[in-house]
Amino acid sequence: MKHLELKGFCQSGLISKFLESSPELKHLCIEKVYELLLQEPGYTSWIEPKLVPPCMLTNLTTIKFSNCKGHKCDIQFLEYVLGNAEVLKKVTIIWESMSSELQLPLCTQLLKVSRASQDCEICFHARPLTLIS
Repeated sequence: MKHLELKGFCQSGLISKFLESSPELKHLCIEKVYELLLQEPGYTSWIEPKLVPPCMLTNLTTIKFSNCKGHKCDIQFLEYVLGNAEVLKKVTIIWESMSSELQLPLCTQLLKVSRASQDCEICFHARPLTLIS
């Protein structure tokens, strides 16, 4: 498998299993649905795999993370990937309905992470806030 899209759930143990069992993975897309996460045990923190998954050492070049709300588990996962994916070229993070005051420190934190791939660029995008009247 070279392309994987995970939509609706993002429990860290399952993401780790997918990464570990997909040594040829080049492109990973994660789209979180937070209403579902509230029902999942273990969604509050990222649990690092014991060994770096093979795809992160040799093949994983792009990650797109949609609906990111900057939760602890999101940032921990992104820091892990940035610090371990040796051939990563691009990480795209799409913030979900967050003010720029909340986004800026998280962007700064991620930009400061020491990257395993010197060629990796991080792109940040924001979805507009939805106002309920």
